[in-house]
Amino acid sequence: MGQRMDMTARLLLGVGLLVFLGCSEGTEPTASLAVGSEGEELSQPRGLEPLNPEESSELPTREGAKETDAVEGAEPLPDALEPEDLEEDADTSTAESEDSVESEEDVDAVDGSESVEEELIEPDTLVEPDVEEETEPEGDPGTVILHRLNRVEYDNSLQHLLGTTQSFADQLPADDVGYGFDNIASVLSLSPLHLELFELAARSVVEEAIVLEPFLDIPVIKKEGETGTATVGQPSGNAWIVWSVGTHTTVFDVQEAGTYRIRARMWASQGGDELAQGALSVDGVPFVEYEINGFNTDTAEIIEHLIELEPGEHTVGLSFENDYWEPDTMIDRNLYVDWVELSGPQEWLEQTLPNPLREDLLICEPNEEGQTPECARQNLEDFVPKAWRRPVSTEELDGLMNLFTVAMEEGADYDEAMMVPFIATLLSPHFLFRVELDPDISDPTPHLLSDHELATRLSYFLWSSTPDAQLLERANEGVLQETDVLIEETLRMLADPKAHALIDNYAGQWLYLRGLWDAFPAEWIFEDWSEDLRASMAAEAWLFVETFIKGDRPMTELLTSTTSFVDQKLADHYGLNVGTLIPGVFAEVDVTDVNR
Repeated sequence: MGQRMDMTARLLLGVGLLVFLGCSEGTEPTASLAVGSEGEELSQPRGLEPLNPEESSELPTREGAKETDAVEGAEPLPDALEPEDLEEDADTSTAESEDSVESEEDVDAVDGSESVEEELIEPDTLVEPDVEEETEPEGDPGTVILHRLNRVEYDNSLQHLLGTTQSFADQLPADDVGYGFDNIASVLSLSPLHLELFELAARSVVEEAIVLEPFLDIPVIKKEGETGTATVGQPSGNAWIVWSVGTHTTVFDVQEAGTYRIRARMWASQGGDELAQGALSVDGVPFVEYEINGFNTDTAEIIEHLIELEPGEHTVGLSFENDYWEPDTMIDRNLYVDWVELSGPQEWLEQTLPNPLREDLLICEPNEEGQTPECARQNLEDFVPKAWRRPVSTEELDGLMNLFTVAMEEGADYDEAMMVPFIATLLSPHFLFRVELDPDISDPTPHLLSDHELATRLSYFLWSSTPDAQLLERANEGVLQETDVLIEETLRMLADPKAHALIDNYAGQWLYLRGLWDAFPAEWIFEDWSEDLRASMAAEAWLFVETFIKGDRPMTELLTSTTSFVDQKLADHYGLNVGTLIPGVFAEVDVTDVNR
């Protein structure tokens, strides 16, 4: 303490010397300046009285002082002072300093102040006389700012709420960072671009969860015309030519009973006054009569027919019934069969693929038309409290149901109408923001968080995601504030794989683990550097931090631990002899002797 006070005294002495260097000789001091550990008190030179704040709002600069010559006859302050200059000034100014010292009695008579050294020893005694101290009420947590979900929290919330695997984090604008973290409420802004992208994301995940995809990949069997048989004719290029009255046949093996679509592509060489005519038959029974207008492969026509078929072989026939031949003019009429196709069962188009996301989202499916509004409300009563992370009022549900009703009135089917209030729910501030409501907004008295607000804080801290059903149930029961329940839920959540987010997002920013992906070592120096080695280093840091999150290790071991995790690539890089490790497997090893 004494050494620090000596340094302070020297500093003040130096300041006093600088002040006096700027005064003219013979200047009479008018106020005292207490300096030194020996009780000496130096007076303040005339011309350097404190600035009147009512006269000027800016302190004069050194350059300004030179221009205005505020101190009459004063020498200009030096532009720079070297240590030896200070020592020389201190020696040569001792006499001048002593001449400017007033008697101790005069000093006491002026203000009765104590020495600067005594004031420095007791800084708590320095109180501004006219400043009223503002103190926060005891236990005041300060202002709570509306907290927008950041990109990671938004992604995780959608995925855990709807079961989707879609990710939108890379499409959203980058989150602002405050105090080294990207989840600080005071810097998380909301732009029009955010809203546009939030709407696109909400629509995409809701459609994925509700829409049923049809069974589109029904079997389609196509056979080329030249591979079939006929009572007359022969293959001709990529088709079969029927040059006289006769029938071309193709055999199909049907595996399942149902409705099948038969299609055939044909054209004709036209001769005489009529078009080529014929009929499509199945198993010898004619079903469709046709006239073929097409006259080459570019103008060929497709004839089709739906028919019920049982399992087994079935023969599709294409007849040619009005042959024409004029020997003198060589005008001929023939039928060409390009291909024949069988597809079905067509009932598969009416069937839909199972959608497990829909099964989780919609707890009610209307069996009759009158059940539609009732089912819609049940689905909203189940979904909205999960999305908004709190109980929902009747008025809020009524507002969402109005959206469903309007969509139905405008001609939407049940699925399309159901999507509208679901999308609105995900666009609500109650989903996009972590909202904490005051019981009385006009009352500044601090109050406890509600159980649902506590559940939300806990979940987004540990999981960077929305509370799960069990945590919300504890909040609904009103027991989450109880210490044993809170500890039980915290341990349960830490054991959940979703707690990996605590390492990825909290430790990743706190310990700069994310910076590993931004590092670019000089590869000509670190010749064994590779992206695989970078990934191994990231995994090593991740596994190391995990032992503190999920284990019972003191945090001081972040600095003193003698163990780490390595795979074969890291072991070779660090020069560790750990034997042969399975590729991709990390082992905890002792690194005491490693030069780190």
